[in-house]
Amino acid sequence: MSENQPSHDVLHRLVHAAMLAPTAENCQPFSFVWNGKSLDVHHNVERAAHPLSCNFLTSQIALGCLMEAIALQSSVESWSPHFSLHLPDQLIDSLEGNPWLSVRFEPSTSHEADPLLEGLPFRCTDRRVYQGGDPADPLLASLEADSSDCDSTALRFLSTAPPKELVKHIVACDELFWHKPEGALSALKWIRFDDEQVSSTQDGVSGGNLAFSRLETEVLRWMPRSASLFRTMGTFGGKVVYGYRVTQQLRSACTLGCFATSDLSPQGIVQAGRRILRAWIRLNMAGYGFHPYSMVSMVALGAQHQLTGPLPVNFQRLFREGQTLLRRHFGLGPSQSPIWLFRAGKVDPLPKKHRTLRRPVQEVFSYEPA
Repeated sequence: MSENQPSHDVLHRLVHAAMLAPTAENCQPFSFVWNGKSLDVHHNVERAAHPLSCNFLTSQIALGCLMEAIALQSSVESWSPHFSLHLPDQLIDSLEGNPWLSVRFEPSTSHEADPLLEGLPFRCTDRRVYQGGDPADPLLASLEADSSDCDSTALRFLSTAPPKELVKHIVACDELFWHKPEGALSALKWIRFDDEQVSSTQDGVSGGNLAFSRLETEVLRWMPRSASLFRTMGTFGGKVVYGYRVTQQLRSACTLGCFATSDLSPQGIVQAGRRILRAWIRLNMAGYGFHPYSMVSMVALGAQHQLTGPLPVNFQRLFREGQTLLRRHFGLGPSQSPIWLFRAGKVDPLPKKHRTLRRPVQEVFSYEPA
C-alpha cells in the first residue's frame, strides 16, 4: 500500500468506527471496499428493505451518521477524509451494486482528537423509561446552537414536558404497525430474543433492549409471523398495551427533540445525519438516554412526498397533519421539514448485555484494488 494512503490497520479502525453508527433496527446495510484510492461504501437493499421504506430515507440518515463516525476516527489517525456522495434524488434502490459514498484520505498534520470520539462506542438507543431531567439544561441550548451553524439543518427541543396533544399524536402514528402489520413483521426479523441469537448474528436488536416485559417478549418470539394474526392481536388489546407503553416512555422523558431540514435532497438528508450523530453522542455522554421515533417524522415525510407505499386513508391524513403539528410545537418555519423526532431523558447506563453488537469488520470490508 502506498505511503500516501492509509495502512491496513488504519482502514480497519476507520471501518470499525463507521460500523458503530446507528442503522434502522441495527440492520447494518453498509459494506466497504478499498479500491486502492478510496473507501467505497455500498448499500445492501435486502438488509435495509422495509414495507414502509421512504426511498431509504433512514439509510440516508444512517449514511450521514457513518460519515461523521469516520470523521471522528480520522481525527486521531493523521488522515483527513474527503467525502463524495453518489446519490440521485430518487430511485435510490437503482444504485444496487454501485457505491453510495466514496471516501478519499489525505495526510493531516492535526493530531487533536475530536472529544466525541470517546463517546462513539457507547452511543446507543435506550427504550427504557427515563428519570426525567431539566428541560432548561444548558446542554440542550448548546446543541440547538451547534445545529444553527449548518445552513439547512436545525435542532429544536421542547421547553416543557411533552404536551398531551403531541403524545397522543405519536401514539396514534405508532398504531400504523397494527393496521399495516407488514411493517411490524419486517422489524420483528431483526429482534434477537436470546444470547445465542445475539452472538450468532451480531446484528439486530437485543430483546432486552425493547423495554417489554418478559411475557410480552415471549409472545413476540413465538407468535406466528402472520399479518392477520397481528391485526387480531391489535384488536384484542395489543394496541392498548403498546399505546400505554409508548405513553409511559414519553412522559418519563426530559424533553423531545426534533431535527429538521430545509434541504430534502439526499445531500441535505445525509448532512442532517451527521448532525444527528454528534447530538446523540453528546446526550449519551451527559447521561441522557436517546430514543428515536422515526415512524412519526420519517414516514410522515415520505407520505408527504409520495415516497411510501399506500397507507390507510386515516393515516394519510394523520401524517399530513403531523408535519404541521411538529412545526408548531418545535417552532419550525414553513420551509423546515421535520425528519427525526426523538425523546431524551436522564437514565442509568444501559447494561452492556442489552447494547447492540456489530458484525466483524472482516465480514463487511474487502480489498479490491483497481
